[in-house]
Amino acid sequence: MQPSSLVLVGAITPTSGIIGSLVFPSLQRRFMWSNLRVIVLLVIMVSLIPAYGCLGFLSIFKGDGRFGGLTTQGEMFALAVYFGLYLHI
Repeated sequence: MQPSSLVLVGAITPTSGIIGSLVFPSLQRRFMWSNLRVIVLLVIMVSLIPAYGCLGFLSIFKGDGRFGGLTTQGEMFALAVYFGLYLHI
């Protein structure tokens, strides 16, 4: 990735974190979730990040239509948004 893209990823992640820290408490109040339920949900969602990254090691996903393993620039931007949403654990 170009350095400018990495700077953009560095700006997207905390911005998404701010959005996530505003959205999750409102979801918790709306659905009357306990604190434990929200923490378990957030930990499960964050644990999917390394699982998705490990897909790049599997040979069935390699080829022209690459999927998984954080191999493209678009996947890195999506990861920045996804990780940022769950950053406030």
